[in-house]
Amino acid sequence: MNGKNPIRRIFIIVLTLITAGIHFYLNVLLGKIDILFTLNALGYLGLLALWLAPFSFLAVYKHWIRWLFIGFTSLTIVLWVFLGQPYTPIGYIDKLVEIALVVFLFLEAPKKQV
Repeated sequence: MNGKNPIRRIFIIVLTLITAGIHFYLNVLLGKIDILFTLNALGYLGLLALWLAPFSFLAVYKHWIRWLFIGFTSLTIVLWVFLGQPYTPIGYIDKLVEIALVVFLFLEAPKKQV
């Protein structure tokens, strides 16, 4: 078993789209384009595209792409703790989404053969 579960993959896709959407929506709430929110949203979409890309030349990098995805999401959470004041309900909701995303990405790791 390689650890790939179609339902888990759907959750990863949906959670990524939700957090990217929230980061784009924060631009609307601010009434201006915030470069950090925009880059964060684009980062999520780019990593999702890389993770899902069916190209054979990327297959050898899938493990590293998943770890980069986990690191990017974790960094976003940590930076929000230090830079996210004032904390808002949408911020807490987004962090729950991102924590769930990290969990599902961890679960997507290939299983060791016994």
